[in-house]
Parts: sequence; structure tokens; C-alpha cells
Amino acid sequence: MRIKTLLSVLAALAVTFVATVTALPMAPASAADHQAASRIHTLINDYRAQHGLSPLAWNEGLAGVAGAWTEHSAAVANVQGAGSFMHNPNFMNQYPAGALSYSENIAWSMSADQSFQWWAGSAPHRANMLRGADTDIGIAVVQLTSGPNKGAYLATANFGQYEGTAARIEADRKAAAEEAERVEAERKAAAEEAARVEAERKAAAEEAARIEADRKAAEEAARIEADRKAAEQEAARADAERNDAADQSAADKAAAEKAAAEKAAAEEAARAEAERKAAEQEAARVEAERQTAEEAARVEAERQAAEEAARVEAESNAAEEAAGIQAAAVPAAPETTPEPTSAATPPASASNEEDTDEAEPAASAEQGAPAQGSASADINGAASTARTPGIPVMLESSDAAALTPATKGDFRADSRGSGLALSGLTPGATYQVFLHSTPINMGLVAADDQGALALAVPAELPAGDHKVALYLDGELVGWQPFTVEAAVDVMAASAVAGSGPATLANTGLTRAQLMVGGLGALLVAGGMGILLILRQQKRVGDVADASRI
Repeated sequence: MRIKTLLSVLAALAVTFVATVTALPMAPASAADHQAASRIHTLINDYRAQHGLSPLAWNEGLAGVAGAWTEHSAAVANVQGAGSFMHNPNFMNQYPAGALSYSENIAWSMSADQSFQWWAGSAPHRANMLRGADTDIGIAVVQLTSGPNKGAYLATANFGQYEGTAARIEADRKAAAEEAERVEAERKAAAEEAARVEAERKAAAEEAARIEADRKAAEEAARIEADRKAAEQEAARADAERNDAADQSAADKAAAEKAAAEKAAAEEAARAEAERKAAEQEAARVEAERQTAEEAARVEAERQAAEEAARVEAESNAAEEAAGIQAAAVPAAPETTPEPTSAATPPASASNEEDTDEAEPAASAEQGAPAQGSASADINGAASTARTPGIPVMLESSDAAALTPATKGDFRADSRGSGLALSGLTPGATYQVFLHSTPINMGLVAADDQGALALAVPAELPAGDHKVALYLDGELVGWQPFTVEAAVDVMAASAVAGSGPATLANTGLTRAQLMVGGLGALLVAGGMGILLILRQQKRVGDVADASRI
């Protein structure tokens, strides 16, 4: 009788629970949630590339399945805690038509990177991410806004295999490679044509110099000949005067010779003048070709400058996007430390739908992404001896002995899960940040206009008490203690008849889009440069034809 009563009570409680969950509204995903999903997609494809596998294409249908389940689960977890997050029991039936395989990973953690690290450290989750036959993926991430695990993230990744995806990706890759080869061939052809024009210009200049030398030699010979004839004429005239013009016929003959000599001198002068004018015209043509070649070189220089400007712009945009993603990756501090899903499982663990084995935190840390910042072997904290105006001084390390009560400073440090928030700083100032005990260089970080900045605590920093030290232009401005909390558990489902990649919702320009945009700008600039070079070549040909005429 007691057993029947107990079963009745349990059944009533189950009905009440289901009714409550069904009545809860769905927690919508924010822009930060979409960025977190995009981050997980990038980490999974990078992980597959490290194992020689093709990337998983983003599938909006799979993303919709993951999003609906994650948002529904978040509504429940905002009331009952993240421990209520379970696998979608009907995800296979919700896949878009044509799927050849199905699998799902889920996790609740404090960041997108932490979810990926736990999946990589768990054999069944890792198998879902590295299934070679998969082609598509859909990911959704929702941050809890209330409840005992406020600030934690729920993440769902649905993998699938679809025919045609791999062929389309390969075709796009080949088309991009062929286009790059075509652009390179056109660039080389333009360079070769510019070199040919320069060689022709030099040859024309040498020919003009030779013609000028011939002209001067001809003028000198004509002058010598004229002097000789003049001397002969003067001697004939003197002889004729000395003989008193006794012989009229001799005088007539002398006059005839003089006339012939003058005529010959006039003809020689006319010929020399014609050669001089021809040399001037040839020199003008050569100068026109030289100016045309210089214009072509200027156009090429402008094209290269445009390419460099486009590359610098693409790198700047990529750096700004990376900075935005890093800022978005720092979560708000949870009010209550997340509790593990299993009392026997370490804090950083995950679960799989087909395999209930749990991944240990140590394996997750070994498989995870590298820690932010780098610690130098030099513990003296010496700054660079060269001080460049306008560039902050960077220390190689931080001296722990300098962190005394007298140098503590008056700013605040609040640790929230895997994030560290600093306040009370100089607005807009750029600080170099070190984390102790073993110094970890977090690099240069700028405070906002409220005098606050946020940091993501590196995964390798153990749980416990630590110190954060701030330097301004190489000088210690203060330090504060903070505490790193223990990690949390994750869960994941194994594959069902195969697996497949997926993509996330597009939230702004990705690095790939920036690269494609930069390549497009380079192609446009290169095409304009080549068009200008061809027009200049046509102009050179027209000038050459006119000079020949």
C-alpha cells in the first residue's frame, strides 16, 4: 500500500514538473550568444583541420534545431539551474530532410572556449567533432539571465551528413585557387610589358644619342670642307688679281668654280639642316615614349599602393573583430558557483547520449586552447631600454617581490567564474596586466571611459587565490588579490548512424568574409591598374605611329 502511495505521489510530481516546463517561455538568444556560437564553430573547424579533416558547413536548419532546444532549456534552467540541461530526445526527427547521420553535443559552462575544451577532452564528444563523414553543423548558445547559475552558458551542437555539401565546398575552393592563379598571371604579364617598354625607351635614347653624334660629326666635316674651299677660292682670287685678270677665260673659269663651290656648300648646309630636324623629331619621339613609360610605372605604383591599403584595411578590420570577440567572450559573473551534474565527476566534465563515461578536467585542459598572454623567463620585470614616443613601455615579466602592502593600490578586482573585472582605473589609460603566482603576461589592455576593464582568466590558472598587478608605462601602479573558482560539468550525446558538420548564425563579418572582401578589393585594384597600363601602351603605339608618319 505504501509503495502504491509513493508511486502516485511521484507520478503527480512528474506531471506537475512537465506542466511547469511546458508553460515556461523560451529564453531568446542575444547577439553575444550568436558570437559565442560562431566561436565554437571556428574552434571545431580548426580542430578538424589539425586532424586532416574538412570543415563543417553551417546549416541553418540544424542551427534552428539546436536553437529551439537550447532556448527552451535555458527557460527551465533560469528557474531550476543549469543542472536541468539535458539532451533533446527528438533531435533526430527534427533534422532537415536528407540527413544521412545524426549526433548532438551539449554543455553548460562559463564560456564558449570552455565548452569546446570539455568536448575535446571527452572521447565521445571528441568523436562527434572528428567524424570524417559529416558535412554540416548547427550550433546555438544561450546565457542564463537568472536562477542559481546566472551567467552560465548552455551550448548545443547538432552534427549531420548531407550529400552535395563536400562537393560544393571543394568546387568553391578550386574556383578561388584558379582565380588567384589568373590574377597572378595577369600581374606578371603587366610587369613583363612594363619592362619591355622600359627597354624600348632606353634603346630609343641610345639611338637618339648616336644620331646627334653623327650630326655633329657631319657639321664638323662640312665646316672643314668649307674652310678648305674658301682657302682655295681666296688663293685663286689673289692669283687672278696678281695677273691683272690677263686671261678672261681663266677668270670666267674661276668664277664658275666659285659658283659651283657655293652651290655645293649651300646643298651641304641644307642636308645638315634636314638631318638636324630629323634628329630633333626622333629625340621628341623618344621623350614621348619615356614619359609614357613613366606614366605606366606611376600607375603600377598606385595599384600596388591600393593593394597595400586594402590589405592593411582587411588586417585592421580582422584585428577589431578579434578584439570584439575576445571582449564578448568574458561572461558576467554568476551569483552561485555552478554545481556538477554528477557527484562523482570532476568540475570540468561532459556527458554523451550514447556513452555515460565522463571526461576528466585534466584531459580537457590538455586538449584546450592555449592560455591568454605569455610569461617571460625573466622575473626581474625589466622594461625595454628604448622608449619610443607614443608607444607604451612593455615589461617582459612582473616581480612578485614588488607586490607589497605599500604598493597595493586603490582599484578593485572582482572574479566572476572565468572572468576578472577591474574598476577604479584611469579612464582610457592602457595598462600592462600580469597574473601571479607564476607571472602570466596578459598584454596591454585599455580601460573604458568608466575606468573599468575585463579579462578572461587563462584556463591553466589553477583554482585558488591569486594576484593581479597593473603597470603603466613600465611602472607598477598597484595590485589586488582575486580568487579563481572551480570549473563546472558538461554533457554531450554520441552520434547516431554517422555525424556531420554544421555552422553558426552569422553575426557580423567573420575572418573568412574579411579575407574574401580584401581579395575582392585587390582584384578590383589590379584590374584597374592593368586597364590603365593597356591604355598607356595603346597611347605609346599611337605616338610611335605618328612619329613614323
